[in-house]
Amino acid sequence: MRELHDAAKAGDLTRLTQLLDVPGCDVEERYVGQTAIHYASKGCHTEAVKLLLDRKADVNAKAITGWSAIHCAAERDNTEALALLLDRGADVNAQAAKKISVLHFAAFNGRMAATTLLVAKGADLHAKDEDGYTPLDDAKYRGREGCACVRDTSDRQWEAVAAFLERLLTLEAAERVAFAERAWEVCGR
Repeated sequence: MRELHDAAKAGDLTRLTQLLDVPGCDVEERYVGQTAIHYASKGCHTEAVKLLLDRKADVNAKAITGWSAIHCAAERDNTEALALLLDRGADVNAQAAKKISVLHFAAFNGRMAATTLLVAKGADLHAKDEDGYTPLDDAKYRGREGCACVRDTSDRQWEAVAAFLERLLTLEAAERVAFAERAWEVCGR
């Protein structure tokens, strides 16, 4: 039912509710390899994400690329949806193709708020993708290469994410969480 995906992508709660109320509606149906929750997360429509979760959407459903809704929210720096997904059981260390974790996505895209929230929720700072890169490597090196592809990311954001991750690597686990939670408060989230 492509209409379900279109409604999720648009954040149209009225239409989404109507479609979900149709007998036999499959909240896990895929369109172009993704479920409706992927489209809602990519579109930064937190209320649509919530509605889909309330209707039993799989919080950890994987697209054909291995992305889950949490990857979509982290890439967009949609911390409201990210927090909701995590609270509903999303895997903070979910991996897409090539073992790319959610924290890799946030760091690569210079998403400071998402990076901070993920670390506070226990994301693995030392996770390595198939090429052996950590999220810090992505923030420092690969992120700059992709900078031109990301419209709203400045060099200062890349540097902030890299500095944040470098600082966290020197801390013990409990200190990391406290540091990340404090950074989260400072961000005003």
